[in-house]
Amino acid sequence: MKKFYFTLLSLISFTCFAQQTNNIADLEFLYQAIKKTPSYKSQLKSDENYALLYQELKENLSDTVELAVYKKLYQLIAPIKDNHFGFYKIADTTIKPRPTVLNLDIDSLKQVLKQKPINDLEGLYESDKHEFAVFKAAKNEYSILYLKSKIVTGFIIETPHQSLDFISLLNGNRGFVLARNTKHVNGNFISINLYKTAKPAFNNLVIGKSNFEFKKLTEKVDYLRLSSFYSSN
Repeated sequence: MKKFYFTLLSLISFTCFAQQTNNIADLEFLYQAIKKTPSYKSQLKSDENYALLYQELKENLSDTVELAVYKKLYQLIAPIKDNHFGFYKIADTTIKPRPTVLNLDIDSLKQVLKQKPINDLEGLYESDKHEFAVFKAAKNEYSILYLKSKIVTGFIIETPHQSLDFISLLNGNRGFVLARNTKHVNGNFISINLYKTAKPAFNNLVIGKSNFEFKKLTEKVDYLRLSSFYSSN
């Protein structure tokens, strides 16, 4: 039984279609849920291409692999500019892990990616002393590969509105999580802990209820933090 979840934080509501019995039912449920959102009504209500996308997905949804189904359903979310959309599958620890392992020549891949400019999405990254490769795998889609095991741990996807979405693969493809509007700045994906350059030494501040904090760093330098959402629509 699939356990896909679609959340609409902007509406403070929660929708689950875990008990749908087939892919078409899941697609229909998601489509109808999206059509009720303010974002859909303001951006895509009269868009014939979006309706056509739904029909095309409906006719090509025979996959039996959950990751493939998840990525196809995600295509209904990608065109909508709304950071509050969430779409995930809870990791099912009762099933056997089925990680995506790529039989690649790692040395050759590293040689190619070393040549990529700092601001290119493709390249070699580090995360807590582990080495990852990000490379283009399909149109508008990049795979994140853990080089030591050759396991794909996620995807970076270019959306139609010039932002980046991140799909994380959990526990050997037993769960999936979508993070919208992921930032790539100076060669780094800070929000998902992937760095081409040295990881910044962030100044640790005490977490509290206040939306601001003042701190004196040196005799001549003061630090003021103003809290807000890390990104906007």
